[in-house]
Amino acid sequence: MLYKRYANPHDLIDSMLLSNGFSDFISHLIDQINKETEEQVQWEFYLHKVSNMTFSQYLKSIEESQKSKEEIKPQNLETTIKETINIFNIELN
Repeated sequence: MLYKRYANPHDLIDSMLLSNGFSDFISHLIDQINKETEEQVQWEFYLHKVSNMTFSQYLKSIEESQKSKEEIKPQNLETTIKETINIFNIELN
């Protein structure tokens, strides 16, 4: 994985270890790889499955749907709790 990005990752790792920045470096590297992978998957999905919008519109629709999932409305939460209680036959004291 590191050889794909750096000509000599051994020197880089050594310098990160010496400067106590190894964990930050690894965290940043993993975040970057995850972002690139996500972008690649989105692009591949768009190419093969989406035909009614541009790629930027597709990305915007993904962003909007993620935002709506993040919003928890109190009435929805209360309904969800009641339905869960009914499904599992939980008795509250």
